[in-house]
Amino acid sequence: MTAAQGLQKTNPELVEFTTILGACETLEPRNDLAPFSDIRVREALQMALNLPEIANSFIKAPRSHIPSH
Repeated sequence: MTAAQGLQKTNPELVEFTTILGACETLEPRNDLAPFSDIRVREALQMALNLPEIANSFIKAPRSHIPSH
């Protein structure tokens, strides 16, 4: 069971919808301010994301479009 399926099961009031890839909200920290001015912090944040799981569960992108690190 994916995380999205688990949420749907425990929260039936949630509504699933399909969105155009790239039309999602983004998190864009200020790279000129600490701690985000340190490339190691930005790389650690990127590595902490499970991008294939996000693509499979949330975006439902085709396999060829799953982002990677």
